[in-house]
Amino acid sequence: MNGLVLLPAIGHRRMRWANGSGATSEIMVSPPGAGMHNFLWRASIADIDRPGPFSPLPGIDRSIMVLDGLLRLRIDAMAPIRLAPDTPPFSFSGDAAVFAQPEGRPVADFSMMTRRGQASARVQVVGGRIPCRHGEMLLLAIEPTTLEMDGRQITLCQRDCAYLPKGPERDVFASRPIICAEMTRPIRG
Repeated sequence: MNGLVLLPAIGHRRMRWANGSGATSEIMVSPPGAGMHNFLWRASIADIDRPGPFSPLPGIDRSIMVLDGLLRLRIDAMAPIRLAPDTPPFSFSGDAAVFAQPEGRPVADFSMMTRRGQASARVQVVGGRIPCRHGEMLLLAIEPTTLEMDGRQITLCQRDCAYLPKGPERDVFASRPIICAEMTRPIRG
């Protein structure tokens, strides 16, 4: 598939959270090789097995979507928010004080981070025709999924990803619902 980069779950880079209290599997970071202090965007799957704070990330916008389990978040002085696999992606500022508490069992969540003012991301669950129009796109298989683009098919296993760099307008077709993160950068005049 022209321009499509496959990112199998087995190849996701395992690392500790910035605050050391949890672990994440980094799917992809832009630019490649960037660290926590200089990425434009970063996609990962976090494992949360005990109550604790999220790493403070000033200047970062975050979106998460629970893949497995139930998660209660307390953000600053807001009422607690309960997230489940059927809950839409939830966005919040990395400047906020966030405390996470898994309910009943460990939680896995998809996490998308963007550097405010330099990149943004729209995260949603989609199926069928997925138009690729404005930026880079990362597709995460919630369950085994077949993707079709330009007349070719590939199968993604659960938590495998496909990355589409910014390029010509095109459509991808997904046989099952899939998490889609579309990353864009501001146009500078």
